Amino acid sequence: MEIRGSVKETLKRCGLGPREREPSILFLGKSLAAFMAIAPIIEQLLQRDQRLSVYLCASDAAVRRDLAARFPRACLVPFPFGVTATLFLSRYKVRALVAVENAALLSPALMKARTRRATPLALISGRGAARVNMAEGSLQEPEIALVGEAFSQSKACTDERFHMFFFAQNEFSEEQRDEVVALLKPLIGRDRKWSERRDQKLGRWIGQKFFLLLETEIWAQRLKGRIERINDLDALSKKLSHPATILCLGNGPSSEDPRLTRLSYDALFRANHAWAARGFLTQPDVVFTGVKASMRKIKGAILGVLDTNTEKVLLMTRGLNALFGDKLSYFVIDKIKGSTHEMDWRGHRPTSGAIMLKAAVQLKPERLIIAGIDMFQHPSGSYPGDNTTANAYAPAHTYDKELGFILHCLEKFDGEIIIIGDVLSQEWERFLLNKAEA
Repeated sequence: MEIRGSVKETLKRCGLGPREREPSILFLGKSLAAFMAIAPIIEQLLQRDQRLSVYLCASDAAVRRDLAARFPRACLVPFPFGVTATLFLSRYKVRALVAVENAALLSPALMKARTRRATPLALISGRGAARVNMAEGSLQEPEIALVGEAFSQSKACTDERFHMFFFAQNEFSEEQRDEVVALLKPLIGRDRKWSERRDQKLGRWIGQKFFLLLETEIWAQRLKGRIERINDLDALSKKLSHPATILCLGNGPSSEDPRLTRLSYDALFRANHAWAARGFLTQPDVVFTGVKASMRKIKGAILGVLDTNTEKVLLMTRGLNALFGDKLSYFVIDKIKGSTHEMDWRGHRPTSGAIMLKAAVQLKPERLIIAGIDMFQHPSGSYPGDNTTANAYAPAHTYDKELGFILHCLEKFDGEIIIIGDVLSQEWERFLLNKAEA
């Protein structure tokens, strides 16, 4: 048993534990007391209604055992081996690192790995500024320091990098807890820009080369038979045979509503690829995605991506395959010419489903049919046939911002709108009523 446990711990240190499905946040600390001082924050992040995994990392096996007993829903991991730090962050899908009290706990290899992957670093302490080690350095400096200080221990802190939270009796209030979580979540959901990443150097070099070639007219024409970037709405509409009715399917439970089989349409738009194995409306004309797994999976459909950053990821993922295998046709929502109105993203990172709706509106069909945009509010759960995924947005998105963006899109549409799915249908009716009364 000890040998088996030792092997298991070694595999975890190498980043070879079970591959993580959801984005995760990784807390690294030394003592049980340091973790317990921020227990309310960890517990809040561990709530079941969140699309987020929480990893707790400590070098001492006894500390990990105590943490496992205290936080049974958290994933406990030892500190990674230096040479496997990048694999460790990738395998566990770490989107934010949080040093508990001491930023110097992160090894040079782990710091370099997080820099290559543009993974943000925060520092947190529930036992006051006196215990904080910022470990200043070009790689080690955290972006944000969240420090809780008990009234009985509080002293003036002039370091502007600290977000201070003063509490009584060594316990965060609910309001303070929520404020700390609200500061951490944007780090987890951050869009890591192409220019910030330093990992996958060969792949990024390939993606950048294809992008530069497609930016020149002569090479864009030469590559068109294998890699085609559709640059204006008229060309996209022509490839779709100028659809009068577009059916837009998100991935919520209403995307398999039986009523859809009785509706006719000229073009089918879908998002990502979770639907591919479901056997229902699996021949889309256009698929919208920002996920590499979907970019690899989807063949035969035009791909729609949000911006230049995602375009380069697509070319990195599919460029070489397109030269020698399946042709790649795609367009970039943020760059396509011929839009009749500009879309203000309002600081929001829209989902693939929201991007799909924007593109459909811009094509100006006579009718839009929308289903599967249930915004993680459907009583049947997050996705059709899925009883395990939390019925909630991932940290990169929020209900309010997503809804505001979708309503802003639909407001620009002059044709007929048919919405299948009570959540969006009711929100749209409420929006129209408020607009009429204003």
